[in-house]
Amino acid sequence: MRKLGEWLSLTWLLTPRYGRWAKTKRIAKMHKQYEEILHGMPPGIEQDMAFSKLMDRIAMQFDIPPVHDPEWEKQNRSVIAFYRKVAESRTNL
Repeated sequence: MRKLGEWLSLTWLLTPRYGRWAKTKRIAKMHKQYEEILHGMPPGIEQDMAFSKLMDRIAMQFDIPPVHDPEWEKQNRSVIAFYRKVAESRTNL
């Protein structure tokens, strides 16, 4: 049987506030990867491939729907804004 403290910490993990915090932290980590690609690689096909792989990781990590969903985008503005930023950074489409 779990102790009360463990139960409270697990309950806290499921709150919407923690969810936003965790999402923000994951976006910040991926933004660091974005900056490393942007400033650490010369523009070109290799950089575009790295951006594409990052976009795939973002889509998988945040369950971005494959079809435009305004309701999902409304609830995940920071995620979709970052995803579009990465998409627009590619040069050789």
